[in-house]
Amino acid sequence: MIWNFWYATSVDYYQLHEAIDFFSDHWLSTLARACTNKAAGYGCQYPLQKLWINWVFQDARTFKRMSGSFVQAGTDGFDSSDGSDTSTEIMKEKVDQLPIPSSILDTIKLYRNHIISDTIEVIHELITKYSETETCCTASTMVKSSRRSCDAIALGYLIKGAQSAKIWSMPTQPYDFSYEVLTYAIRSLKVKSLCCSDKIGSPGTHDAHAIMSHIMLRIKNAPCITKYDESQDSRTIWPLDGLEINDFLPKDRNKKRG
Repeated sequence: MIWNFWYATSVDYYQLHEAIDFFSDHWLSTLARACTNKAAGYGCQYPLQKLWINWVFQDARTFKRMSGSFVQAGTDGFDSSDGSDTSTEIMKEKVDQLPIPSSILDTIKLYRNHIISDTIEVIHELITKYSETETCCTASTMVKSSRRSCDAIALGYLIKGAQSAKIWSMPTQPYDFSYEVLTYAIRSLKVKSLCCSDKIGSPGTHDAHAIMSHIMLRIKNAPCITKYDESQDSRTIWPLDGLEINDFLPKDRNKKRG
């Protein structure tokens, strides 16, 4: 890995991209063999170095996949002075010593914060909804006072679940957890209510008020971002898919590998 890294750094510094084009495929294939397909970091001990190498040699597919991995499984650890992050192997490297364009790291951070914020907002919207005076429970077999009690139980479980997921009260950026960790915690939520109970007076968990179905649908339909180019033409970006390498290449360089 280290030799590929210094090759890539030298190539970029001296602008030798065209001169070494014949050898770049060999270096990329060697790098791919050295890395096993391991979750989050794709098996590389230094995934940020691999991201840099694939940017220099324009391996668009691997660049997109790895940047998507950073968006999903990374934290803001690579913004710290030493680049450390004890929660994941993704951020072992010292980012301030890597020549990766800041626009790439800033965009990864932007995408990650966007999807984390949107996911947290789903839970807080439900808590706000169940905190209001209007009754949410629609059980026709229960009187209004019982439906309000049903709402109160569901609200309590939502707040308790949000607390367990460390998103109550609303956390602020930079987030010290990843999108992957957040969604795992949210999927583990248990929301109970009276109207979904098998026994009278005992809260049940049969997808109370379809709350978990709503949450899971929102997570499945991860938020998109609308991006405008210089001509104001728009395109939809799905952050979890990763970054398009052409967005971060100088204008005189074109993508060679899909």
